[in-house]
Amino acid sequence: DTESLIEELYVQMQRFIEMQEYEKARERKAQIEAVTSLGERQIIEANRSGCEDVIHYFEKGEKVHVCVFGVRDGVLRDKEDYIVDAGEGWFDEFLKRYYEDKGPAIPQAIIIPHLPTDASLGDYLVYQAGHAIDLCVPKRGRRRELLALACENIEASYTEASLAAMDMQSKLSLDAPVRT
Repeated sequence: DTESLIEELYVQMQRFIEMQEYEKARERKAQIEAVTSLGERQIIEANRSGCEDVIHYFEKGEKVHVCVFGVRDGVLRDKEDYIVDAGEGWFDEFLKRYYEDKGPAIPQAIIIPHLPTDASLGDYLVYQAGHAIDLCVPKRGRRRELLALACENIEASYTEASLAAMDMQSKLSLDAPVRT
C-alpha cells in the first residue's frame, strides 16, 4: 500500500543521508513527494464542494512554520507558508491577523489542529466574514486527512531544508552544519 511504500522510501532516504549520499537522498525525497502528491489529489477530489482553509504548524525553537492550504470546490487552489515567533497566544494571533482583512473571502470552514484559546475568536471571524464559519478540529474522516496532509507538507519542507543544509555542509567542507 501507499503508506508502506512511503515508509520504505523514507528509510532509504535516511540511509543515504547517513552515508552522505545527498543526491540519492534527494531522489528518494522526490519519489516520496510524487507518491504523496498523488494521495493528496485523491483526498481533495473526494469532496468537491465548498471552501475550506486547512492550517497546521511545526514549532522549532522560538519559531513556528505555519502552512495554510486553500481548498476551493474540492481543488487545492493555493498554499501559503509563514514563519512566526512562538510564544503564548501565537496561534490565536496568527488566525486573527491572517483573516482580519479577508472579509467575505473567509471560507465557510477552517480546519485546524486545535481550537483557539480565545473562545471569542470564532465570533470575531464570523463578524469579519459576514457568514457562518466552522472552526473544525477533525478527529477522523476527510478533513482529518487534509489536516494530516498539511502536517506532512510542513515536515517535508523541514526535511528539504535539512537536506539542503547537509549538502551545503558537505560541498563546502564545513565542520558544523549550516543552520536552517
